[in-house]
Amino acid sequence: MTTVRRGFRYDRGTSKLEVVVDGKVVAKFNDISPSLSLTDPLPVGSGGTGVATLTNHYVLVGSDTGAITPVTPSTADLVLTSNGTGSDPSFKAITGGTSRGFALFAA
Repeated sequence: MTTVRRGFRYDRGTSKLEVVVDGKVVAKFNDISPSLSLTDPLPVGSGGTGVATLTNHYVLVGSDTGAITPVTPSTADLVLTSNGTGSDPSFKAITGGTSRGFALFAA
């Protein structure tokens, strides 16, 4: 185990956890499983997403202190576009600009 002045020491080989204060072990726990199971989603303020499940292929957008907002995937040939400050992005057709193409020739 590594030297710890204050905090926790966990030994993966023996599954032991020690609580250390001022360089002294004040509590020991044996056979600790390093896993966590939650019954409710972990809130954003505690480092979570605020949601229990995430749907495949959705784009995730932050929502301040609330749960993340999933943006539904769109059909082909659309791009994720900003709708300005304070608004979630959305998928839209490309507008304006000029079209540029290229050709590849083999000798």
